[in-house]
Amino acid sequence: MQGNLRESDFVIRYGGDEFIVVLPDAGREDLYIVAERIRTSLYGSNIAKGETEGLQVSISLGGASYPATDSATEEDLISKADNMLYRAKRGGRNKAVIDKISENGEI
Repeated sequence: MQGNLRESDFVIRYGGDEFIVVLPDAGREDLYIVAERIRTSLYGSNIAKGETEGLQVSISLGGASYPATDSATEEDLISKADNMLYRAKRGGRNKAVIDKISENGEI
């Protein structure tokens, strides 16, 4: 993931298979572009499982941007991004859903 980010951006492991990507000075559109870049770079990658079989990777991403959302605290912002993540998962997985931007990237 880090290879898809600017030098000022960073990734934090948030839970088992969840990460937070922080993009200082990036708007919603930038967030969507970066999320799609991460998604497409990881999609289809193989993770070895045993000697002969592997697992194909897919990724669902949810995002929210401050101050573009109505988030008053960091917890509110994380909650909004988490809601977008679950919306992506419910929508068929392997997609990026950003607050205030539809699944196809249109505002």
